Parts: sequence; C-alpha cells; structure tokens
Amino acid sequence: FALFPGSEISQIIVQQQQLGPRQVATGNSPIEKIESQGIEDTARWDLSDDITLRNIFGYREYRQLVRGDDDATILPLIQQTEPTGWNVDLAQYSEEIQFQGKSLNDSLVWVAGAFGLYSHAAGVNHNVTIQFGSPIYGQNSPTTRSEALYAQATYDLGNAYAPLDGLKFTAGYRFTWDYRQLNLVQRNGTGGCSAPGADRNCDVSLEYNGTEPSWTLGLDYQLTPDTLVYVTSRRGFRAGGLNSQSLIASQVAFKPETVLDVEIGIKSDW
Repeated sequence: FALFPGSEISQIIVQQQQLGPRQVATGNSPIEKIESQGIEDTARWDLSDDITLRNIFGYREYRQLVRGDDDATILPLIQQTEPTGWNVDLAQYSEEIQFQGKSLNDSLVWVAGAFGLYSHAAGVNHNVTIQFGSPIYGQNSPTTRSEALYAQATYDLGNAYAPLDGLKFTAGYRFTWDYRQLNLVQRNGTGGCSAPGADRNCDVSLEYNGTEPSWTLGLDYQLTPDTLVYVTSRRGFRAGGLNSQSLIASQVAFKPETVLDVEIGIKSDW
C-alpha cells in the first residue's frame, strides 16, 4: 500500500465500509468462462468369432477465459486481465486401435492396443497480469504429445488345473512416451523480457520428454455364485511437464508423480 497515496487508501476503506460484509469493489470485472466440445467415433469390426478390432477416434476443443482481481480492491495490485480472446485455446486429437479376443477355449481373455494423443494451440493463448501497477504481457503456444502401447489378459487357472476352477489371474502392462513443448513470450510494461532464459525477442522455448510404465497384477476367486474375493496391485503415474510460471529456468520442467497400491476386497450380494 506504500505505492499509493494515503488519501486513496482512506477512500477505499470508506467505500468498503459502505458496501458492508461479503461485498467488494474490484479493479476489473472478474469472470471465469470455459467452453469445451468434442466428438468421438468408435468403429468395431469382428475379425472372427473370437477376435474384435476396435478403432476409437476423438477430437476436442477447449477454451478458457479468466479475469480476476486477487487483491479484491480497486487498486492495481494483483490482477489478471484478458482484453480480447482467450487465455487458453486448445485443440486435441486422439486415436486408439485395439484388439480384443478370447483364446484357449475362452479361458484367456485379452486386449492389446496402441494409443496416441496430440494437442496444440488452436488460437492465441495470452494474458495480461498486473503486479503492483506494472503489467506483464504473456503469450504461449503449448504442444502435447503422448503415445502408448499396452496389453492385458485374464486367465482362468481352472483350465490348467481343475481344483483351481474359479480362480483367475490378471496381468497388464502399458508403456507411455510423453512430450511437452512450450514457446513462451513474456514482456513487462517497459517492453523488457520477464521470463527466465529468454532470448533478445523475449522468446523462451521449453521441452520435456518422459517415459513411464504402468502395470496391474491381480487374482480373483469366485467363492460362491454371489461372492467374489480379490487381491490386486497397480502402478500408475501422472505425467511430468512444464511449469511456465516458474521464475527459475532450471526448474521449469517437473517430473512425473507415481503411485503404487495394493487392494484386497470382496464383492458380494447380501
């Protein structure tokens, strides 16, 4: 508040007292607007009585507009504005081809396939941030690509050894390749560069490459026609990426988060 005259602060206090509780006067008109739409097509082809081919294609568009006033006063302390367009404007394509089948007299049920996703800027992604009266103009162009191969099967062990009838073993594995790329232009109110590692045009180009496995292992046993008991373990992950808000160039990329769980349970009709 030392950046502004004392009389202005006094006026804001009087204004807030007149408004009363649970109402504030802001320096802009806050809004959060999201538009999302897409289309998906699933095609199926029965290659034989035991093998099916599926193809899943998707296209999605996502737009977001956020305008806010974090200091909740009419002073230009911390604000986000967007005079035209959207803060985020993305288009995404996905394609998956999948084989499903049964083998060994239907005692082995399996699925295998490949997945790909590509996302890119469909328009200009930009925003204006006010920090203590000084504007920072940002514009970015993100690209996301992800590819994966996977397979999973469930085998009825009773087919190999009669006393194990009703006991099934499941194993699945997926390997994913992730790629993130971001072109970022960020300037302050005087035209200088405000992004870490920027060139003379205030342009920063960042990349991230990562690979991670996922898997599942499980046993389930049909104890009675109405009761199933099971134990399973899974490994999953959330992909790494790029944090464009980081002020330290060496810390813009962040690694994946992984999780490993074990679950024991029972499913039954009471």
